[in-house]
Amino acid sequence: VTGVQTCALPIFLNENRLVATKLTWKNPIKKDKDQNRTDAEGRKKREEKMPEDHWLDSMAEMFSNKLEAPRDVFTTSIFGLLMSAPSRVSEIQQLPLNCFHREKDRNGVMRRGLRFYGGKGYASDIKYMPTIFEDTAVEAARRLTELTKPGRELAKWYQDHPNEFYRHANCPNVSEDHPLTASQACEAVGISSHGGLPGLRAYFQNYPKILDILNRGTALTLRDLNDFCRSQLPDGFPWKHKELGIKWSKSLTCFRKHEFHIEWDASPILLWTPGKSTFTTDLNFIPGQENSIWKRHGYRNLDETEISMTSHQVRHFLNTVAQRGKLGELDIARWSGRADIRQNATYNHMTESELVDGAREIVGAGLLERVKANAPVTLADLEAVGDGIAHVTIYGFCVHDFSMVPCQKHRDCLNCTEQVCVKGDDEKLVRLKNVRDRTQVQLDKAVAASEDGVYGADRWTQHQLATLERVDQDRKSTRLNSSHP
Repeated sequence: VTGVQTCALPIFLNENRLVATKLTWKNPIKKDKDQNRTDAEGRKKREEKMPEDHWLDSMAEMFSNKLEAPRDVFTTSIFGLLMSAPSRVSEIQQLPLNCFHREKDRNGVMRRGLRFYGGKGYASDIKYMPTIFEDTAVEAARRLTELTKPGRELAKWYQDHPNEFYRHANCPNVSEDHPLTASQACEAVGISSHGGLPGLRAYFQNYPKILDILNRGTALTLRDLNDFCRSQLPDGFPWKHKELGIKWSKSLTCFRKHEFHIEWDASPILLWTPGKSTFTTDLNFIPGQENSIWKRHGYRNLDETEISMTSHQVRHFLNTVAQRGKLGELDIARWSGRADIRQNATYNHMTESELVDGAREIVGAGLLERVKANAPVTLADLEAVGDGIAHVTIYGFCVHDFSMVPCQKHRDCLNCTEQVCVKGDDEKLVRLKNVRDRTQVQLDKAVAASEDGVYGADRWTQHQLATLERVDQDRKSTRLNSSHP
């Protein structure tokens, strides 16, 4: 139920005296004033949602330089995938190892898309990438695949060998029940062998079962350590995202604990996956906290201040670029993984001049002048409305997107229940015949769009059918008189 409908409900109840006490309701959620403001402050707020050009250039340079530190590879690769399709960080980090889908479009051109599970109510989907971004996305996925190989091998071992300790490169080559020295046990869990018993006690301080063995002076075995490893597996293992059918061993972001740590080596026995903040904090400048990727590699703003951006600015950028490229609103919503097409407006940051130029291009100078002169349009104009759908009236037509609700009031005289017909008006009969012909054209278009699976086309098909049926009824009369023009 929308806010408008909720506001209308108490008015209806009050006016019809259906409640004993007068009801009042006010929407507690305040509208974002900055979104629709056209003054300098509103414009500044919208501009702040877009990334600076030199930020994108700097990230592209880092990606091109093939940085080797694991966290640098992670951040630049995730950023590269974000630039390939408007997505959220959480969606990117849910991608499977086999994250690409290839399919020919209607023109026979092979296209590449990312297999996504959208957030905020939008289900699974393929987000196709602009051709110019394909190479970047493929390389980004390749780097993540290479970076996560040790983690995925560890996850696969835990999945296939439940009763055996993982035999990593530094694991002592002994049987599961062979007594381990302190240095061997340290090597098995991935800590310095010089730590000895104190190092082991510190490592297992939160695992009483191992501490009890150490305190008794009994030697540890790989079987004891395997019990510890199993206790540390993530919830739901082997599934990383069970609802998506993705196991840890097939995830693009399956890492080992401490994989990105500057001073510590990655754990050979513990699995880990980055949270959303792992990526976002590497883009933000947070005083007193760790260095961002910009600071680590010497990138600053033009005024020498620290660069600080959010991952969502990339999403705003791609949506605005799509608007500038005249991608349809429904396609933008689908590409962005939105369940509600109205959310597109929040991500559209085209300038006022771009919007004006776009309006002029859509309307066309010739047609605009004829509208100003109140001149009639032709049947050819109606047939050339492009991908839209027309609402035909006796007076002309208006063009809608398929996703819009068909007009139920404005000049829809033929479908008005208050209309009455009086025989004998030849002029109105001619108009009705014209409306019939034009409506048939739009009905054919709506049926074709419905067969192609265009969202909203089925609703328009029913609307045009109802209009055509009413026209045929009214043609039996030669005069039409309406009390509701």
